[in-house]
Amino acid sequence: MALPTDFLIVGGGIGGLVLAELVGRGGKRVVVLERSAGPPPWNRPEVLWPATIELLSSLVPESNWKEQAAVPLAGVKLWTGKHFAWAFSPELLERAGVHPWSTDPNQSRELLMRLGSFELHRGVEVKSVLKEGGRIVGVQAHDISAGQDRDWLAEITVGDDGANSLVRAASGIELAARVFPRDLVCFQCDWPASLQRNAGHLWPNLARPQSGILAVGLLPAPGPRGMGVIPTSPTLSHDQPRADREWQALIQTEPTLDALMSVRKFPDDFQRVRRPWGHASRYGAPGALLMGDAAHPVSPAGGQGANMSIADGRAIAELALAGERDLLAAYERNRRPANRRSLRFTRGAAFVFGLPEWLLPPSLLFWLVRQFGTRPWLLSRFIRAASTAFVARGSVAKYDRRKSSLTQA
Repeated sequence: MALPTDFLIVGGGIGGLVLAELVGRGGKRVVVLERSAGPPPWNRPEVLWPATIELLSSLVPESNWKEQAAVPLAGVKLWTGKHFAWAFSPELLERAGVHPWSTDPNQSRELLMRLGSFELHRGVEVKSVLKEGGRIVGVQAHDISAGQDRDWLAEITVGDDGANSLVRAASGIELAARVFPRDLVCFQCDWPASLQRNAGHLWPNLARPQSGILAVGLLPAPGPRGMGVIPTSPTLSHDQPRADREWQALIQTEPTLDALMSVRKFPDDFQRVRRPWGHASRYGAPGALLMGDAAHPVSPAGGQGANMSIADGRAIAELALAGERDLLAAYERNRRPANRRSLRFTRGAAFVFGLPEWLLPPSLLFWLVRQFGTRPWLLSRFIRAASTAFVARGSVAKYDRRKSSLTQA
């Protein structure tokens, strides 16, 4: 029996929205169910790499991204204790051939939600997954505003519903997730006038690196706004007096940081995220596919998360529109190797941040950072690896050839 929808996408994540628009433009019937009735209240920063921006600009004009959702990054500046110096300079990014963008994740998703090639239903919470003869055929969901339940049926149900995915659980797929050893305390703010508008800024905790607060990072977004993250030790959440004392000591080390943060109570005025990470044993089951955090939740290390999810969506769309008969097997062959590469950034960061502090004394840590920073060839290779890890290998070569031909033209 033919079902009324070709693709039912559970969750309005950035990858699921890209998938919805691509297959919708290709003539498929697509429905997206999103739990939030309005823009999600996320505060976290997000980096989009060139291959991702190229795809997004084919769906929404680049000028719209600049006006509403994203800022091209010139680089990242580091507070040395006396002044800001380039950690990732414009020259270094040019040497790597990589030009990243910083985005407000709420606005980037809103831009994609306004596209017209799919049917979007907001304020709809999925309660259970429907099966028929062992095959997933849709979901039962609750319309929050109407107060009604409804069954949504589809040929393919796509789980873009996060690390605690209902679609993954219903598919019987294992994801042995681990928790990243640092909490991520996130925030939004107006962009300080004293900081360079198109550069990220990082204030490492030079004076008290073992305090439990590692650094404050801030990336630009349109507005002008800033999206920030503070990696902290989970132990601080159980010791408010210590957290407040260490926070005040850090922000008073630099005037702009002090002016920006002195009006906020730490951590009550921030959004704390405890991030699971891992890789699902399979990317789907009969009638269902997993993508994004439902298949491979990651930490912010290497800026992989949103880029991986968008690449998942692109791969599913290309395979489906090409008439791939075994969509799940082809999708897994295409995406698993790339997603495994991307997970290495989180795996490495989890190992380092999970070490006892006495194993990595501050003097050694900062010496390693300085040594790394004085070798442009090493930094450029790292940036290049981060900017392409999530892309299937054949697609990397195609992207390089396309970029080269545009440069020569």
